[in-house]
Amino acid sequence: MPVTAAAASAATKTNSTLDGSSSRSLKQQQKKRQSHAVAQPDCSACSRVWLPAKQLWVAGSDDAPAPSNSSGTGAASTTTQLQCVFMAAAATRGRKAAMEDRHVLAALDPSTGVAHAQGAVGLQQQVSVGAVFDGHAGYATAAYAAQHIPHLLHAALSGTPNRAEGGPRVPSRGALNPCSALAGSFRWFDRWWADARCDPSLTEHGWDDSGSTAVVAMLSGRHLIVANAGDSIALLARGGGSRRLSVEHRLDNAAEAERILEAGGRLVRLQPGASPRVMGTSNQTRFKGSMVTRSLGDFAFKHPQALLSAEPHVAQQELAPSDKLVVLASDGVSDVLPDDDLLGVAMTALEQTRNCTNSGSALAKAAATVIMNAALEAGSHDNITVVAMLLDWGGDYATD
Repeated sequence: MPVTAAAASAATKTNSTLDGSSSRSLKQQQKKRQSHAVAQPDCSACSRVWLPAKQLWVAGSDDAPAPSNSSGTGAASTTTQLQCVFMAAAATRGRKAAMEDRHVLAALDPSTGVAHAQGAVGLQQQVSVGAVFDGHAGYATAAYAAQHIPHLLHAALSGTPNRAEGGPRVPSRGALNPCSALAGSFRWFDRWWADARCDPSLTEHGWDDSGSTAVVAMLSGRHLIVANAGDSIALLARGGGSRRLSVEHRLDNAAEAERILEAGGRLVRLQPGASPRVMGTSNQTRFKGSMVTRSLGDFAFKHPQALLSAEPHVAQQELAPSDKLVVLASDGVSDVLPDDDLLGVAMTALEQTRNCTNSGSALAKAAATVIMNAALEAGSHDNITVVAMLLDWGGDYATD
């Protein structure tokens, strides 16, 4: 049944209707999601160039923690600087038949390019990158995004050609500011993947119709920039509270619902009480529609109708010593755990684990793992992926 919520005027144009109970349900979901503190994008303080760091580690669901040292110079150099960032991930296919999520723990270096390693990222890094890609209708989009977006970031930040053979290219010349580089990496990948997904050498069946959400956090010195498309989330543990740095691109987001309707899309519930999904008028759109309104891939919803978008929300945050942890997570976590609960179990795990070890890597791994387990215990039926970025301001944690 066609549905709409906050975009009532746009719904009238498309002759969409929504019964009263469904409307109340949608408004309740919207109110719940808007209750989170969301940082609005502010790229005015972006420095012209960040110095990227040394190695990249792209991993699946069985990776070990990866520490990276992150120090910065510039306007904030006279104040307390972040000494080290310890990154780790935890992932499981959960109750689903296949694992379609991918994630990245990365550090970028303009002198050596982007290297892949099955081990620790290393120390003396300048830029740390964490990312979660939640694939759907297949894993290919998530897998290739995890492989190529760090290369695009490296090329855009350093002003050098992308060294990933056969991969997407940065169209501009010269180094870009971090906000532009991060947002651009989403667009450049999506344009390349639109053609590459039809390459038999790159896809399992010579054709791929999968899609993926994306949330990427890029950290250097005291500066944190987060970009996201879809409903994977980014959270910052600040003091004793939580700060959401991402926006969920779903149909209970009023602006997103209106955009879809104005583009000619339909909002449909597959059964009474179910969450609405995006449907197009083309026969090419998937039968079950799309739960998200922005994503990588999902070209059945982008051509011929431009319903879904790869344009990310970008937020910049100046960090302070009261900031302890950055968490990225797929909706297999956020659908069952409120933000405060999610960070609460992580901070408790950090305190308890520190009684046994002072290893930053082990602590970050403990935080990621306890969030994953809490999501499973809360009844998540989805793939679950968590990236934890532990912020060390005073050299308090051992680097192993």
